[in-house]
Amino acid sequence: MSMYLNNLGISHECRFGRTGELSDISAAISAQQRAVQLTANGHGDMPGHLNNLGISYRRRFERRGDLSDISEAISAQKRAVQITPNGHLDVPLYLNNLGNSYLCRFEHTGELSDISEAILAQQQAVELTPSGHANMPVRLNNLGVSFFFRFKRTSDFPDIEEAISLRRRAIQLTPDGHADMPGWLNNLGNSCQCRFEHTGDLSDIEEAIAAQQRAVELTPNGHAQMPARLNNLGVSYQCRFNHTNNPADIHTTLSLYQKSATTFGPPSIRLHAAQKWAQLSITHDLAQSLAAYAVTIDLISQIAGMDRTIEQRHSHLTKFSMLATSAASAAFAQSEIKKALEWLEQGRCLVWSQLHQLRTPVDSLREYDERLAQRFMDTSSALELSGSRRGLETLAVDAPLSQRISLQDEAHSHIKIAGEWNQLLDEIRSISVFHKGPFGSTNSCSSSNRFP
Repeated sequence: MSMYLNNLGISHECRFGRTGELSDISAAISAQQRAVQLTANGHGDMPGHLNNLGISYRRRFERRGDLSDISEAISAQKRAVQITPNGHLDVPLYLNNLGNSYLCRFEHTGELSDISEAILAQQQAVELTPSGHANMPVRLNNLGVSFFFRFKRTSDFPDIEEAISLRRRAIQLTPDGHADMPGWLNNLGNSCQCRFEHTGDLSDIEEAIAAQQRAVELTPNGHAQMPARLNNLGVSYQCRFNHTNNPADIHTTLSLYQKSATTFGPPSIRLHAAQKWAQLSITHDLAQSLAAYAVTIDLISQIAGMDRTIEQRHSHLTKFSMLATSAASAAFAQSEIKKALEWLEQGRCLVWSQLHQLRTPVDSLREYDERLAQRFMDTSSALELSGSRRGLETLAVDAPLSQRISLQDEAHSHIKIAGEWNQLLDEIRSISVFHKGPFGSTNSCSSSNRFP
């Protein structure tokens, strides 16, 4: 049973990597937690199960940014390394993944101890990997990523030189057509763009743009990494524009940020691109600014979506408190007064508005379809209750696995209910008579104060 649960978790994690669906990564964690729980201490499968659980926690952290997830990942993967005998063939794999998790936490907190641990673990992984091993490019790339981020933190130039060298080597060892090639190219481009910002050597930014353009071309449409790669290519074009002042580069930059913001993928990446699209359009193409801010405001509501607890939603909204004001300012400047007021209102009380919609009266819907109305009411009530639950971040560091599983089950259930609620809302809105009105928008603070 533990093996089957572990494999089920791997499949959910793989599908999450392709689609970015949050329900998949939560299902992966639930299955892999149970796999660990059912595996006896000292069993040969325990390190692998812990490693896989850590990967899934890290993937969810990359999607949601909750520090409790990356702490769980590091804890599981450290234990996997500790209980694996020296000389075991899987030791490099576990070290590499532990390094990746330390790197993820460093990106969030900036703690130099985390990036030092990442580099140490990944260097050991590379040293223990035989020459010609199929996973050597992966481990070289990941070590390069850690050197890259340490350079961004410390500006120690040998780190960026080492990052570029490692990433070039990873590309050289990867056959054409390999699924990892777009990622390696994207990362090489990031490193070259970073070195260009410090040296001003145009050959670096040309190499960055060429590598990132190729990464975008090799990424399938609909892939969850597409927004990030479009965004990174936009950053490189913007860097070149800042150096050369070529108008063609800034127009390409705006186009890439727009595509990144409006392409399927993680909302946090898309929001980052949308912010830059909106800010640049104010100066370089004012006609785009309102469309850019409209996308930005919509993405904020997704970042603080119903699949999170109320506390988490408020926490995320504080990070974007000035965006609604900037959007309103742009709208006022173009005499779009109603739009400006709408954005100000939405920024002021998004969470209240979400709660209000859960309590929307359904009398008219009940007259049209009583069963649909009852399903909507039942799901709304369940979602409001679930939104008030405790988060995983409330757990003590040494909390037992059974308690972690219980909270994870609550989180997974919450995500499923949020998905069902959104599907019901889409079904209701597809009925012409309910396309507008209380089911049509969550943008205002009260149903009696909507802008026509």
